Amino acid sequence: MYLATAAAILLLANAAYVHSECAVTPDPTTGAIIIPTDWTEIGANAFYKCATIKSVVIPTNIIFIRAYAFSYTKITKIEIPRSVQIIDDSFAFAFSQLEEVFFQSESQLHTIGQAAFWGTKITKIEIPRSVKIIDSYAFYKSPLEEVVFENDSQLDKIGAKAFGVNAFENNQLRTINIPAGVAVGHNAFKDTPCPDNTIFRPGAIIVNCTIVTHEPSSVPSEISSSPPTHAPSSVPSEVTNSPPTHAQSSMPSWIPSNPPSVISVKCSTKAKKSKKLKKGKKACKKDKAKKITDLKGQTG
Repeated sequence: MYLATAAAILLLANAAYVHSECAVTPDPTTGAIIIPTDWTEIGANAFYKCATIKSVVIPTNIIFIRAYAFSYTKITKIEIPRSVQIIDDSFAFAFSQLEEVFFQSESQLHTIGQAAFWGTKITKIEIPRSVKIIDSYAFYKSPLEEVVFENDSQLDKIGAKAFGVNAFENNQLRTINIPAGVAVGHNAFKDTPCPDNTIFRPGAIIVNCTIVTHEPSSVPSEISSSPPTHAPSSVPSEVTNSPPTHAQSSMPSWIPSNPPSVISVKCSTKAKKSKKLKKGKKACKKDKAKKITDLKGQTG
């Protein structure tokens, strides 16, 4: 079925347009053409089988490159301006001698159409980040060795057989970085030189038929850039700058902070009663002296 479909498309490519005209006459010496600045698209068949064209300069106001625009030409190199949004379905550059394709920075290209580069001689291509669709048979039978998608690629879809059934007959595709999250069509990478075609999956970075890393489509939701809220502080919560209220003072509480300068005491009841005795006064005096000595001993 796939071979029949490919054969039908090939027949269409060869039979649909049998004329060979040049929408702009190439320079007779260099074979160069400059697309007029008042064009907004390069129309279908514009340079289909234009035998003398060898190079082209495309102005930055071109938005579309239509079907068969440069099919079967001898162009070997082309720069696609940032203004181009669609390389149309149906063999835009098919069967040309194209070896190198460059996309200007900040490209707005979002679609590489069906069979756009079928049968070209491209060996390496860098796909702009803006491209969302690479359609079926886009690089069929082109000897690509390496495909590079720009960082932050917006690619949504690699169409069935874009790199598919016999996509690169005698191809050398061994190196590619497939954007994460892209939908890969059936047999999109069939018949590459790599012995295991299951390596060609979303997020895979492949070098010489070996996955060197496999990027997830998104960062796991449980990973947070901030530390978890339950993480302990570097200082225990019970530690305070001030000493605890229950801490004991270095001095016993019963010691007055300012001992009185004059110590006043009274005689004991027993000493007072002894006043009635002959030596009462002397006993009272002796009792006071003892109490003073005891108090001085406590405060000293």
